[in-house]
Amino acid sequence: ACLVGSEMCIRDRTGTYFANSNLSFMKWFYVIWLITCNKRGISSCQISRDIGVSQKTAWHMLHKVRKAMAKENDYSLEGEVEIDESFAGGKNANRHKDKKVERCQGRSFKDKVPVFGLIGRNGDLVAKVVSGTGSSKLLPIIRKYVEEGSTIYTDGWDYGEVSEMYNQISVDHGHKYYGITYYNDNKETVMITTNTIENAWSVFKRIYATYYHISKKYMQRYVDEFVFRFNTRKLSDCLLYTSPSPRDMRRS
Repeated sequence: ACLVGSEMCIRDRTGTYFANSNLSFMKWFYVIWLITCNKRGISSCQISRDIGVSQKTAWHMLHKVRKAMAKENDYSLEGEVEIDESFAGGKNANRHKDKKVERCQGRSFKDKVPVFGLIGRNGDLVAKVVSGTGSSKLLPIIRKYVEEGSTIYTDGWDYGEVSEMYNQISVDHGHKYYGITYYNDNKETVMITTNTIENAWSVFKRIYATYYHISKKYMQRYVDEFVFRFNTRKLSDCLLYTSPSPRDMRRS
């Protein structure tokens, strides 16, 4: 790359996430470092104070970084895969009485955003914001990201014709059945459970400790940030910050 002092030439930004930005690369790289090293993320207000820009500018910078993180949210899963839905949003009980939403218990998402997750037992997670939790919305995502013939573990929700392409095994959370672990005839450990994806959701919902308000419009970008951090959680800081492709490093 052509360098002028400590900065790249403007033409080198063309076609990158830094295009049309007048901010120095030092500020961009510092923001990338901050968002990746803070395990629960970092708010735009904090970024604005740290690098001396407006909150609006910091917000746009963070969303640029989240857009790049989306590349980690696009795995092909095979073998044993757990699937489940989560609903992102604050608890109705914590809302002011003027903002409470009626009849929003259970799987209702009138006041929340449904997110569909698929995780391989090898640790790869894919999570997508969906407009509904019916089989017509979820089955195409399963077919896109899960290899045919894989074993899928569910919590008993109806996913339509998923059993025709996959080996579906369900646990019924509604009847307090959360799974079982046993050894088969080949002395292999078999775990019938969705605890892996449930654990991922428990980590995901901690983002509200950092971001007090998340717009439904941009929820997918926050999900992409979470998935990036979750899928690269076992990489050392050195590899995470210096590798051109965290995905390649995880495969090596």
